[in-house]
Amino acid sequence: MSRSPGSARALSVFAWLWAAATLFHLASYRLFGESAADLALAGAAVLTLLRPASTPRFAFLLAAQLVELWSAMPYVANHWLFTGFVSLTLLVAMAQQALSSRVLRIDRDRLWAAAAPVVRLELVLLYFLAFFHKLNRDYTSLDASCASYFLSALETRFTWLPEGPALRAGFVLGSLAVELAIPLLLLSRSRRELGILVGVLFHVLLPLSPFPPHGVYNFSAMLFACYFTFAAAARVERILELRPVGWLRDESQRPGLGAAAWLGVLCAAGLVLAPAWLWLAYAATLLLLFLASRSGLRESPEPVRPVVAVGAGASWIGPALVLLTGMSPYLGLKTETSFAMFSNLRTEGGASNHWIVRKPLDLFGLQGDLVRIVAARDRLLASYAASGQQLTWLEFRDYVQSRPRADASYVRGSEAPRSIKRLEDDPRLLEPVPYLVRKLVRFRPVRLASPVECVH
Repeated sequence: MSRSPGSARALSVFAWLWAAATLFHLASYRLFGESAADLALAGAAVLTLLRPASTPRFAFLLAAQLVELWSAMPYVANHWLFTGFVSLTLLVAMAQQALSSRVLRIDRDRLWAAAAPVVRLELVLLYFLAFFHKLNRDYTSLDASCASYFLSALETRFTWLPEGPALRAGFVLGSLAVELAIPLLLLSRSRRELGILVGVLFHVLLPLSPFPPHGVYNFSAMLFACYFTFAAAARVERILELRPVGWLRDESQRPGLGAAAWLGVLCAAGLVLAPAWLWLAYAATLLLLFLASRSGLRESPEPVRPVVAVGAGASWIGPALVLLTGMSPYLGLKTETSFAMFSNLRTEGGASNHWIVRKPLDLFGLQGDLVRIVAARDRLLASYAASGQQLTWLEFRDYVQSRPRADASYVRGSEAPRSIKRLEDDPRLLEPVPYLVRKLVRFRPVRLASPVECVH
């Protein structure tokens, strides 16, 4: 396998960006200290920030991400699930190298050369899946589209923005064009750095909108780290020549006390201040470094190698999981955390609003088995009854099993209405949901009426 000059240093930069993205994730949900897994994850991220050239620290961060992800599943965000797939890819690459060489010491050049093409493939798949999900009649509707919701939220913050159907149409079509253009540009050897620039600008813009409430800078920070895997070797070397990141050139060097203090201040700011402001400073700094690295860039011949690739062994696991997750709504496996974020996609109830996949497969009969809540004392179930949202039988059963006195009236499919005071009133509700199903399968509440509302 051919290696790029400075691959080990490129891995150090990626590790730093990956740790920073982790802290933005924790800050966006205020997860610092919420659990032992969150605390360990925050500690691993800070340790990696202070010495990103340390393979043990980076491996600890990757493992901590997977532990926290599993502990939080199935209630995780799309970006965090994708983060887990990338982290799994890197850990698998480490394990394969250790097994093949029969030593625990990791060759960072080999690791980057093996893992970077796989991470690039995963990112390209993510973009194509997000674009594919949006090919539905409600996303392309100017009134219902999530793109229109984002624009409306932007207009409340930036009142000088014009209004009207022309701008909304441009926002809808423009979002589709950009999400398709970014992966196509990244796949082009001659245009990949343009793809990085377009992606950075696009994902700097999205967090400026006050919709959704948690912001999407955590998603953007994760993407910025993945973009770095597409940077040419000459670009990486030029970035490392810039003074702000020069300490990364020596892989054995640690940042001085001043750098550590500044990192501590930034971490504290992400905890106690609005992290969106920290995000803007972070994104602006990365953008300036990228643009500044163009000056004096010495182009050097690079070994011819595929932009995206899956090597030998178990390196296919990450891309396969990304693809399976993204196709889950059309297979009937799950609808939540399937990279269909803000896409207006609906595949429940035996029909779909997608322009291409008109009838999902529903392989296990879970997605079409819906329950309509007629009335309930439980606050959440009552909100579903009031809004007309339905639950899959799986989600309804899992929910009421944790509330033995459900006290609800509901209709399952075409059955007659049933009322229960206790779970024993309908023995079918007592059937346990297997642990792995509870962890891996999650369906969002759905309203079958059109148009499909904008949800995450």
